[in-house]
Amino acid sequence: MNILLIDTASDLEIAVARGSRGGTALAPAAASSHAVTLFDTIRRCLEGAGISTRDIELLGVGTGPGSFTGIRIAVATARMLAQLLKIPLVGIPSQELYASSLPASPGEQIMVAFDAKKGRVFGAAYRQAPSGGGIETLAPPGDYTVGALLSRMDASHPAISTGNGIARYRGEIDEHLAQHRFFGEIQPDPHRLGRLLEERYRENPGHYDNFYNTLPSYSRKSDAEIMREQRSGGESGG
Repeated sequence: MNILLIDTASDLEIAVARGSRGGTALAPAAASSHAVTLFDTIRRCLEGAGISTRDIELLGVGTGPGSFTGIRIAVATARMLAQLLKIPLVGIPSQELYASSLPASPGEQIMVAFDAKKGRVFGAAYRQAPSGGGIETLAPPGDYTVGALLSRMDASHPAISTGNGIARYRGEIDEHLAQHRFFGEIQPDPHRLGRLLEERYRENPGHYDNFYNTLPSYSRKSDAEIMREQRSGGESGG
């Protein structure tokens, strides 16, 4: 199955393509605005997998939570492509995409966190299934303090992590977790993520055939929304 996955919830922009003939490609973008680079990233990724836009049979997108602007761009782009190509669109939390790419051992805990500023992270915690088949959720993707996220994990069990939110609070995390492995950079596995998207789609094809069902997960209001509410409150209060 020809699959394209895009995610821009963090500073890193990722496109993953898997072709039905076995060709795969990963194309992280250059350090620039997602709005500027995303389409070029997708083009390079499809070329690397040996497929064209019209060959795509299933689309996937990271729905966040994470960078407000990044999520909005990724979801809007994915929905536009799904509508134009008339193909299914599967939305998956961005933290789950990253967690599925980490080389966790059976039973090992997984933490993914993007820096959310103001002492918080957009994060989630998981555990690799003992059978090694998939991941189990310990803390669903959301807006957390690092301490709140760590409280959902067993401090005595091994853990593996990734994300710029982990890097920022590494000292606190290392102090809490007895055995912790941090991956500053990861290379998502196109086969693994493609398999995840296919499995998610086959669970409920009717839901994903309608691209309107794929929505972004912001977990927090944008600064612009907060400012508008503050202005509105001040005006009404006066």
